[in-house]
Amino acid sequence: MSESVIADFRAEAIYADTYRMDPEPCRVILSQKRLVVVSDEQRRQIPLGDVFEVIVSKIPPDLSEFFSQTVLVGYISNQNRRTVLIKGDHERIDQFAMFLYKATLQGRTATVKHPARVGGRLTDEQYRDAEIQLYEDSVRFSGQNIDFTINLSAIVDISYIDREIEGDSQPVLSVQHMSDNQSVTTEISHTSVRKLNILARYLRLRYFQLENELERIDVDNQETEVLIALYSGGKLDQLQELLDINDQQVEELLAQMEEKGLLSGTDNPKLTSWGQLIVADRIDDINI
Repeated sequence: MSESVIADFRAEAIYADTYRMDPEPCRVILSQKRLVVVSDEQRRQIPLGDVFEVIVSKIPPDLSEFFSQTVLVGYISNQNRRTVLIKGDHERIDQFAMFLYKATLQGRTATVKHPARVGGRLTDEQYRDAEIQLYEDSVRFSGQNIDFTINLSAIVDISYIDREIEGDSQPVLSVQHMSDNQSVTTEISHTSVRKLNILARYLRLRYFQLENELERIDVDNQETEVLIALYSGGKLDQLQELLDINDQQVEELLAQMEEKGLLSGTDNPKLTSWGQLIVADRIDDINI
């Protein structure tokens, strides 16, 4: 292999297209052009251009010591879809997954519309070409007359839609995220559907983790009203009238919400990522 090696480590692998479903000890080698997985009975050499899926398991941090971390790699071989599941130490597999995401996406050109929507308002922005730059906690898109970053922890919704771009109907990622305490939607397209799918997986990494964490938090209707009021630009002195409670009760409620991780600060509270997710999920259910 003449290209430089990005990762080289020992792990275990399960090849979905074989009769053997128990993990096999293997060596994993990742370069800038291909992924190679070698075990006693198997050798898979996968060009990165054939990879269409990278899925990292969603094991809660407090359970990580009991379960191995896994990453599933989907790829095309002889016009058939194949998968290999690589499992091992959490830190090593997470680092490998990051390397794999970067190897497939870093420096690639996407077509983006940003912002496509601010709050509920459509904008007249045009689609522009932008280079993708991946970081551990964000994705940056930069090009001529465009440069912005999406923080993974600020993403509150991701979906696929169809848009007409340069006369052709194309699949587009619609990414709703928070920026400066307001909801912004970015639309992302790519000439390769495989690359777009992998980018969607990367953008969802932190989003799914936040959703899982949020399921453990009990949020009542009063707290939801506070979140939506603050999201909508409401002032602290308006909360008493909105909730029909006194000043002392407002202070206690804000302190309780900060302790739950829904707000950052109580004197000038800002919505955390959890708070933003709740607003995105429930804004249509509360009439303020």
